[in-house]
Amino acid sequence: MSTILAENNHPIEKKETLIDYFVSKEKPLSFQKIGCEHEKFILDQVSHRSFSYKGDQSICKIFSLLMQKGWIALKENDAIIALKKKGAVISLEPGGQLELSGKICQTIHEVDQEIQEHLQELTPILHQLKGYFLWQGFNHLTCPQDIQWVPKKRYAIMRPFMEKQGKLGLDMMLRTASLQVNLDYHSQEDMRIKFAIGQALTPFILLLYQNSFFKHNPNYRSYIWQHTDPARSGLLSFASSPYFSYEEYVDYALNLPMYFIYRDGQYLDMTHYRFIDFLEGKAYHQTKTFALLQDWENHLTTIFTEVRLKNIIEFRAADTVHFEKIPSFPAFWVGLLYDDTIKKEIYDIIKKWPFEKINLFYQKIAKGEKVDIFDHKPVQKWCGYFIEKAKEGLEKRHFLNHHGENESIFLQKIS
Repeated sequence: MSTILAENNHPIEKKETLIDYFVSKEKPLSFQKIGCEHEKFILDQVSHRSFSYKGDQSICKIFSLLMQKGWIALKENDAIIALKKKGAVISLEPGGQLELSGKICQTIHEVDQEIQEHLQELTPILHQLKGYFLWQGFNHLTCPQDIQWVPKKRYAIMRPFMEKQGKLGLDMMLRTASLQVNLDYHSQEDMRIKFAIGQALTPFILLLYQNSFFKHNPNYRSYIWQHTDPARSGLLSFASSPYFSYEEYVDYALNLPMYFIYRDGQYLDMTHYRFIDFLEGKAYHQTKTFALLQDWENHLTTIFTEVRLKNIIEFRAADTVHFEKIPSFPAFWVGLLYDDTIKKEIYDIIKKWPFEKINLFYQKIAKGEKVDIFDHKPVQKWCGYFIEKAKEGLEKRHFLNHHGENESIFLQKIS
């Protein structure tokens, strides 16, 4: 399989280029890194409503004050839509949820330090603006009609499309906040195993990181996602196969409807086309352009499954939790998946679980139903087992902080 790729601004001529894209993103074992992203709501101390995008008490005001601390603005036309500094990005979800996409880290200690520094910058700003963080997966304190949309042009395209796909798509965009971890893969087989483990453990993650209490359902954010866009969310049955490949994922993504492409500073609505249509030139009469690799990369970010494949593997099932607990999420996945022996032990267990059984478990938990037993074993014992294996993996990594503690200290915050 060739690993020669088209440049990002050159047309894609065949499906094999898209497969090669994933091959080119493989990292050697010695270069496996960690990325962590977390979203949170910013609310007014008195009204408990989300900050608006503009105004004296707003996201733009927060950005203005952060820019005084060395953050650089990223703009769309004249609107500031993100900030960047030293490899990290602060971006905005549609309802003004603030997301920190951290720099690439080697250890969980570095992830934790970055979160602490982020809060040290933001907390006095929020005090000044009479706001506060809402560390929850669902914002039940602000009605959708009271939330000002962030003026990103891509959201103007996504909004009407979301309204047609699922009954809770707008709630997903405006009132949910999640916690995500990005890990590397070193081969197709490594990707397949990590992806399968990620899907199989998703129901357990929902239980360990449930933080969306609404209508007596602590997993309401996950329930919303299951009613957003069924074609591009949830779990993927084919990804549990022992033969799952880059090509299968490419075929899946090719047949999903697109949202947009970006040309000459403008977003073009592509919701009437699948990516395969675009690749085959069927949208040329409208766009006067062919598919580029940058379009493929953007398209991959519009897949919202609980585990998704990009230049990394992203694990997305967790609600936003209090900042002290956030590092436990990358710690959990790194401990399980960055040690080949432990990864194999976990895979040998989960590969026997039928996808239908995992998916039913996942759906029940998202609806707030109580599930005590899975695969003849108490669910809580499964959770304890996975945490213990993660601890073992982190201890074997032996990355120490200045107190001589390894990364397993962060797992103490899970329960």
